[in-house]
Amino acid sequence: MPPKYFVFYSGIVYSIPLKLYKGKRMTYKLNPALSKILSPIILILPDGNKQEYENGNELVEAVFDKCYMVKSMKAVSNSIEITLMERTASVMNWNGEEAVSFF
Repeated sequence: MPPKYFVFYSGIVYSIPLKLYKGKRMTYKLNPALSKILSPIILILPDGNKQEYENGNELVEAVFDKCYMVKSMKAVSNSIEITLMERTASVMNWNGEEAVSFF
């Protein structure tokens, strides 16, 4: 019998075969509100690479390996230029408050 991975979700424990999770990486999508953009989009990633999309619907369906958020958005000629930045989570303590730094 293969090893199991247990997931606790809303009071129920699900057991899922561990082989389903091996080698899978977490993926991310951008904010669904960007689907309202009807113009062509030029997306600028933090490393400087540019990607082009026909509209916001196509952009929202794109899958990324890192969690990004919109840093700036501007209209350039006949397209919308969106610059992304990587979202970093702040360190939280056990009760959900940000950790205090004394330095």
